[in-house]
Amino acid sequence: MTELKLPTAVGQLIERLERAGFETYAVGGCVRDCLLSRTPEDWDLCTAALPEQILALFAEYGPIPTGLSHGTVTVPFDGTAYEITPFRTESGYADGRHPDRVLFGCTLEEDLARRDFTVNAMAYHPLRGLIDPFGGRQDLKARLLRCVGDPSRRFGEDALRLLRGVRFLALFGLTVEPDTAAALHELAPTVVRTAPERLLPELLKLLCAPHAETALSEFSDLLFAILPELAAQKDFPQNTPHHYLDIWRHTLAVLSTSPPTPALRLAALLHDVAKPLCATVDAEGISHFKGHPVRGAEAADAILRRLRCSNTLRERVVSLVLLHDERTKPTLPAVRRLMARVPPSMLEELFALQRADVAGQAPDRRPEKLARISAVEALSRQVLERELCCSLAQLAVSGDDLLALGSSRGPALGTLLNRLLEAVMDEQVENDREALLRQAALWLSES
Repeated sequence: MTELKLPTAVGQLIERLERAGFETYAVGGCVRDCLLSRTPEDWDLCTAALPEQILALFAEYGPIPTGLSHGTVTVPFDGTAYEITPFRTESGYADGRHPDRVLFGCTLEEDLARRDFTVNAMAYHPLRGLIDPFGGRQDLKARLLRCVGDPSRRFGEDALRLLRGVRFLALFGLTVEPDTAAALHELAPTVVRTAPERLLPELLKLLCAPHAETALSEFSDLLFAILPELAAQKDFPQNTPHHYLDIWRHTLAVLSTSPPTPALRLAALLHDVAKPLCATVDAEGISHFKGHPVRGAEAADAILRRLRCSNTLRERVVSLVLLHDERTKPTLPAVRRLMARVPPSMLEELFALQRADVAGQAPDRRPEKLARISAVEALSRQVLERELCCSLAQLAVSGDDLLALGSSRGPALGTLLNRLLEAVMDEQVENDREALLRQAALWLSES
């Protein structure tokens, strides 16, 4: 018998439900992850108990009816929240998102039959062992993603399953069973029936998965259904000495090389979104994409608003897209100007994105470009270590100081402050109060 190690609390929950007469199992992703020798992010239970019976049995722990339309009850137990759901069947998915009818009181096998993929349709009991009516364990061994039953029906029940399927490919490095693959392609346009609030978290998990490049390459049609702005990149040539890949393949290469964080992976995906819109070809047949960072930032902002992305993440990604092609010279004044635009918390991400961008470019151009990025990064560390002035807040004089010298209020005051900051960053004037006041007085006398 297959033995899986369950957390003590999970075993106690199962034992309590079964003592009350309700057959109970760990189910779904936690079982799959254990078979893959991965640590489950959470443990879900399914049981013969009805929702009201679950609530009554765990009343002392303050159970929460988090999804009573589907019977789900969340039980805070031993410092962790566990979802417990009755065995159920579902039918009628008129909106392609929610079942029209949910029935409790079925068997475990009937419950497993409604699930999306065989690798998620397994249950486990400490005494009865692994329950695997659809061959999920064998599919895991074969590294195969296969729907439970008819793939078209499964994806038609909930369009988010299309994206979840590609996410599992990206996460576990699976291949797709032919009928499942055919349904994924055929039904890709229907993924837009999913609410943006559900799409974005699934998309971020996919983008940050270790095999995202392979999965998105095979199922780019699904991604393009969600983000049609990217579709023009496919097979779009970049006839320039700096590139050897078309825009889409370059984007995938940048994505795969970027650190797997939501901000960087989203920025990598969207960094060249506007290139097809900005493309021109000169008389010698060389491609140019002038202005694509600015237009790309605008497009990224619109896309992330549409996906209901948080303001914090959206603003970070938009800034990275805007700055990804910034070719800062490795001089102290130039680096200080860059740091005047980029907060220290974002510098590391910007350098990581720029390195990933270079990794997707022509191999013979990479050493020089990577050396420049490293030199700029080293100078930025020097600026931080020496606490060199890069902003008005760090300037040794204030607006009040300049007013006392006779400066006018309004735009003229701001212009004078910024002129002093420029002089400091260019190392023409020391960031010293007396030196700055002397320089300001000189400029005021000349005006």
